[in-house]
Amino acid sequence: MQGMSAAQPTEIKITIGGAVDTGSTGEVDNALRTLGLDDGDRRWVWFLEDLTPGVTALPLLSAGVIVRLRLNPRNNAPDEADSAIKLRPARRSQLLPPWHGPHQDDDGKYRIEADWAGRKRVLAASCVADVPPEHVPVPYEQATGDSGDDGGRWSPEAAFSSAQHDFLRTCTRLPVALGGLTCLGPVQARRWKNISLHLPRGTGKEVVAERWTVGELDFLELSVRVDAGGDARAAQTGFEAAVRAAGLHFPEEQETKTRRVLQYLADRVTTDQDPQRAHPGGPG
Repeated sequence: MQGMSAAQPTEIKITIGGAVDTGSTGEVDNALRTLGLDDGDRRWVWFLEDLTPGVTALPLLSAGVIVRLRLNPRNNAPDEADSAIKLRPARRSQLLPPWHGPHQDDDGKYRIEADWAGRKRVLAASCVADVPPEHVPVPYEQATGDSGDDGGRWSPEAAFSSAQHDFLRTCTRLPVALGGLTCLGPVQARRWKNISLHLPRGTGKEVVAERWTVGELDFLELSVRVDAGGDARAAQTGFEAAVRAAGLHFPEEQETKTRRVLQYLADRVTTDQDPQRAHPGGPG
């Protein structure tokens, strides 16, 4: 454990696309062709949120708390899964020991980093743990198809480690009973690493792309990480210039894919229109 430092890695993000009715699928497909990307690695992503009627919309997200589950199906290998508790935006003053600096134990991984998207620059702290694949909801097509799996055997409490529970209690002082949250999703995702872009020296080591599609949303996020002590401002300028030079367009005002997806899924559930509705305890 090290003491808290003002220097941390920075993840810089650019999002292309948005709502399907605005032509986002065409934008995303064009970006994939331009970057020479094929199918990529499949992922399934869920979020847990409190949808109690009469309270502030997305109360966890509004408090800067993101609760996420992810399944990574593998070809010719066992599937992998993980869970995450993320604080974004996080305050340094809320990251109490032992969560005030780099931290790792047997339960998983912990990271503090700056999160930049356009002019939005926040601090993020995330505690991630590997979990057995059976501890996440199954993909919607399996839960409703002919597989015979009704998706009711998973438990939200079992999907998060004791370290994650401690992180949530210590750094938010926000009482959260995970079993009382609603599981939203899944989001279908594809991920690519080592994207070929002509980045200026010092911009970052690797460009990653991730496409998220759910319902009427379809967008592609490009990201690059800058090491602690690196010039993140210059890296962001160089990264954005490289994306534009490749012929890709993105809005100046950037919004994270997590907020857009959570708001969309919550709206669909609360208006009783979402065929992917998932109740507390598992997919419906």
